[in-house]
Amino acid sequence: MAIIKGHKEVACLLLEKGADVDIQDRFGNTPLSIAAQNGHMTATRILLEKGADINLRDNDGRTPLELAEQQMISLEDDDTSRAAYEAIVNLLKERGGIL
Repeated sequence: MAIIKGHKEVACLLLEKGADVDIQDRFGNTPLSIAAQNGHMTATRILLEKGADINLRDNDGRTPLELAEQQMISLEDDDTSRAAYEAIVNLLKERGGIL
């Protein structure tokens, strides 16, 4: 969760020391799904570079791409935020993300 809080250096160090990039909480959320759902492009990119499973589903069967896309759709009146989510959605699709 360090990466989501903006502590990129700490997160990268933890990952280099063997932290599980695909660790899931009790709801099945992974760092990647949380980053994508919350519009954190830098975190999303770093987690993908570190080998995060792009299609790992949460307990409700949702992938990071689906979570980001849902957020993007919900922000139809906020062009700035929508653009951030659109960039994440495009990145996840480019990297092989599925719904």
